[in-house]
Amino acid sequence: MLIEVVLPLAMRHTLTYRVPSHLAGEARPGCLVRVPLGRKHAVGCILRETPHAEKSLKIKEIDAVLRPLLSQKELKLLEWAAAYYLTPIGEVLRHLAPPDLFETRAKARETKARKKVPHAASFDTPTLPSLNAEQEAALRTVLEGLARPVRPFLLHGITGSGKTEVYLRAAQSVLETGGQVLVLVPEIGLTPQVVGRFRALGKNPGDVAVSHSGLTRSQRYEVWKGAREGRHRIVVATRSGVFLPMPRLRLIVVDEEHDSSYKQEERFCYHARDLALWRAAHENLLAILGSATPSLEALQRCAQGKMTCLRLAARPLGAKLPEVRIVDLRREKDRHPVFSSELLQELEAALKRKEQALLFVNRRGYAPFVMCPECGRVPECGRCDISLTFHKNPARLECHYCESSRPYDPVCPACGKATLSLRGFGTEKVASEVQRLFPGARVARMDRDTAGAAGGLDILEKMKRREIDVLVGTQMITKGHDYPHLTLAGILDADVGLHLPDFRAAERTYQILTQVAGRAGRAERPGTVLIQTYQPQHESLIAAVSYDGLEFCRTELGHRREAGYPPFLRLVEIRLSGSNAGTVRKTSEALALRAGRALKTDESLLGPAPRPVETVRGKSRWRVLVKTAQYARLQPKLAAILDDFAENDLPSTVKMLVNVDPVDMM
Repeated sequence: MLIEVVLPLAMRHTLTYRVPSHLAGEARPGCLVRVPLGRKHAVGCILRETPHAEKSLKIKEIDAVLRPLLSQKELKLLEWAAAYYLTPIGEVLRHLAPPDLFETRAKARETKARKKVPHAASFDTPTLPSLNAEQEAALRTVLEGLARPVRPFLLHGITGSGKTEVYLRAAQSVLETGGQVLVLVPEIGLTPQVVGRFRALGKNPGDVAVSHSGLTRSQRYEVWKGAREGRHRIVVATRSGVFLPMPRLRLIVVDEEHDSSYKQEERFCYHARDLALWRAAHENLLAILGSATPSLEALQRCAQGKMTCLRLAARPLGAKLPEVRIVDLRREKDRHPVFSSELLQELEAALKRKEQALLFVNRRGYAPFVMCPECGRVPECGRCDISLTFHKNPARLECHYCESSRPYDPVCPACGKATLSLRGFGTEKVASEVQRLFPGARVARMDRDTAGAAGGLDILEKMKRREIDVLVGTQMITKGHDYPHLTLAGILDADVGLHLPDFRAAERTYQILTQVAGRAGRAERPGTVLIQTYQPQHESLIAAVSYDGLEFCRTELGHRREAGYPPFLRLVEIRLSGSNAGTVRKTSEALALRAGRALKTDESLLGPAPRPVETVRGKSRWRVLVKTAQYARLQPKLAAILDDFAENDLPSTVKMLVNVDPVDMM
């Protein structure tokens, strides 16, 4: 009996082993086995029985069958994901099971004492609020879908419209019939808030569990085990949770489905939203994608009849959408370097009313770059093609790509004649200026510098307890947070992402502006949003002000169709990187030549070309882009090309990464 075994390594192929007769009854697809690998041993998973192997191969026998691991559904997911994402199957396997299980002493590891898994039995469980007419109508349709899953739903609700209440009632229905629910959220910072809502449905400790990268290996193993055994009836997780084994799974919720955090951009470049849709289609369950600013991909699926759109157009309890105003910075000649006079007035008024304010700037640090006024030099990172950001506490210059830093010396290192000048502003400077202008205000900052470990959760809890008056932050403050006393939102530089070399720049700007605006006025008190910009006529800003997202999306889809970009064509990005720029360039050219021969007339190849930021961490980065309208037809051909190139033509000093449906084009 011969079997194909997948090892949790970056291998593009399975390995063939023989099963000794005394293990033939135990060695079934999905089981963990210990196998010889060179002079060592490894633990892998049986993919399938195989009828034959090449006669020239000397086939070794497996050592032992350890335990069942993957079900038939999970094996299908393993094979499909590896094929679709053109990824070594071993990389995919690492996401389907905890790493502990692949150690050669796996059974011994399982019996060790493990840390307690955080659960949500009560983080006094709240009661579910009543629904308005729109929510009731959406819920009825969702419940019909649960009874007979035909296609997924897109729950397109404006900010504060109560999408979570629909999720909760749908999950409650699933639990009443003995099923399990998986809720995906884009950020760890959102997890406790979402768990707090779902804990109303849990009756026993462990009914509701969380899974994210902040857990220890032992904790993540326990969540995986509890989900697999059915003890965790609801799991709230970030993107990797899409792989959790849940035998009675009937509902997957993907909250904030538009968020780019669902796309992994290294090693195994999967998209959790798309894998959730695949699981729903192949496991006879329902998927609900929710967003106030749906991705164009989701809207296009609705237009094609592949998904049903449910709209929530009003906030519950009569709460009004905030008034959104554009501040044209071109007309303010003698203003504060950060704030317009209008924003300062609104901020002062909000503080006098004892209300909370949110200030959004999508740059951390104190100043985005520094420059010598004498010779014009801008200090750059020695390992990356990027200018260094000035951080004030402590004073340092930091690279936001490789995270390297050095103490700040105000004297220009090039000419030595002048003091470096700070240019622009980031979250650190904004928070400092608010504190200077309003000494009595309680100001907090939330970005990657302050939100590490439990810092972000602590800040959010202080906002909830009204111990913070003004919160300054980056994108992490825009996602799903709900504070009834937050009435003012200020967007300090709406232009910062508009002209990046990325075809999604306008879409992302619209989404961010709308999400930030949606934090204000979510309760009885009216909200105000001010957008500071030098481009007041840009279509993404106009859409955010008028709340006409559908018209913006129709226009943007027209641009995408004309230019030949997703969702009308599919992209495959092949990234090559290495320390020697010349070798990387030549390797990229060789790959492009090989791939170009396989393309048909309805496909195109762009590049090879360096990525917009060519050097990161001392590695030169090039890419080849393939556009296709028929990815399913191209995929096996492209897989064969990449496998052959990786085995025979890829230098050992160059790394190749395939990114299907890329999100980060930088």
